[in-house]
Amino acid sequence: MKRIFIIVVGLMLTISVFAQSPEKMSYQAVIRDLSNNLVTNHAVGIKISILQGSIYGTAVYEEICYPNSSTNANGLVTLEIGAGIPITGAFASINWANDIYFIKTETDPTGGTNYTITGVSQLLSVPYALHAKTAENVTNIPDLSNFDQDVTDDFDGQYSSLTDAPINVSDFTNDAGYITTFTEIDGDVTNEIQDLDLTGNILTITENGSATTVDLSVYLDNTDTQLTETEVDVFADNNGYLETEVDGSVTNEIELPTTAKAGDMCYWNGGWVVVAATANEGATLQMIGGIPTWTGGTQPTLAVGVTYGGGIIFYILQDGDLGYVAGETHGLIAAPSDQSTNIQWDNGTHITTGATAITLGTGNANTNTIVASQGAGSYAAQLCADLSLGGFADWYLPSKDELQKLYINKVILGCSASSVYWSSTEINNVQACEEAFEFGTQSNGFKSHNNNVRAVRTF
Repeated sequence: MKRIFIIVVGLMLTISVFAQSPEKMSYQAVIRDLSNNLVTNHAVGIKISILQGSIYGTAVYEEICYPNSSTNANGLVTLEIGAGIPITGAFASINWANDIYFIKTETDPTGGTNYTITGVSQLLSVPYALHAKTAENVTNIPDLSNFDQDVTDDFDGQYSSLTDAPINVSDFTNDAGYITTFTEIDGDVTNEIQDLDLTGNILTITENGSATTVDLSVYLDNTDTQLTETEVDVFADNNGYLETEVDGSVTNEIELPTTAKAGDMCYWNGGWVVVAATANEGATLQMIGGIPTWTGGTQPTLAVGVTYGGGIIFYILQDGDLGYVAGETHGLIAAPSDQSTNIQWDNGTHITTGATAITLGTGNANTNTIVASQGAGSYAAQLCADLSLGGFADWYLPSKDELQKLYINKVILGCSASSVYWSSTEINNVQACEEAFEFGTQSNGFKSHNNNVRAVRTF
């Protein structure tokens, strides 16, 4: 019978005598079956892994808890991590100060090793007693037993008390550190700041009694190329600086138009090459106001998995959802593929943007808030906001709850099951909500992590 493994009390350090650092951590959990009934007085098989860096990090330690722990009359199981049979690594060798760590539990409710329940959670506080044991390894401790303890012969702060002290310069006030008199070399104290004048190739230095000229032509190799007025038209009106890059990127100046699927049609809108809006089956193409427009046709049945509105429908709004209208069909559409598999949440400037909305229908507002705060750059929200796909340009980074709906339909959307995806929901100035699509687990991820991004829009 499959059972649900619920963590009740995270981790506690055990205490041993003589103030020595412990080599074990206490772990407790409650076991319930699918009917939410307690599994009492029953042996369970448990495997523990300590992962470094992330939920997909390297297992620095693995053990099988043996002998099997049993639940008590309240369904509570208690075990000591570090006291089981080691499979990988040594518990005492974990450097808790080196990184963040996650605990992975695998459970067989029948007491065997057929682990059918898996969970991963972050250790949110360092086991300080384990970390403190590093003090046992301090080396090269100085011997303080022979240090001079007589304060009567200590330095009194007077320059004259120093041994082998250098003779003072006569122009300095004794022990004070400043010059009392000095001789001006050229007899003029008004020419310390010179004026430079460059005319053609001639540099003139004045205010030194008589002007000194330096001919710079000998330093020219006559290989310089000077631009004409016509050639500098790309500069600002005063020809003194380069104008701002329009889209904030200098890496995309030459591009080939791309579309989401076969049959998409592109057209020039006067400023960009864009994709015409998606057509209904049997629609007619007309030119309306200079824009190719599909009209008529049969409206498709709107349901999860249907290609529509530039992407794939992955959620239909229900009564109580933000934006729900009785008698009308509205919902969320995902882009047909990931916009990135390796991009960070922010532009490298770790600030609090205020994009903290969680619920369905709030991802677009989050995205606008992030872009307004972060500005130009290459990051998750900006990537979605800049997306023009299937004739639509209102794509955004999904909120926490919208990302969960995306995970539920990850198969029909072709999402990477082993990847972590960003949401637009911010936690603080350095963390935002992310979701591991292997487990469907949402956690607080550092904004500097490079995760996947799938843009969404509403219809």
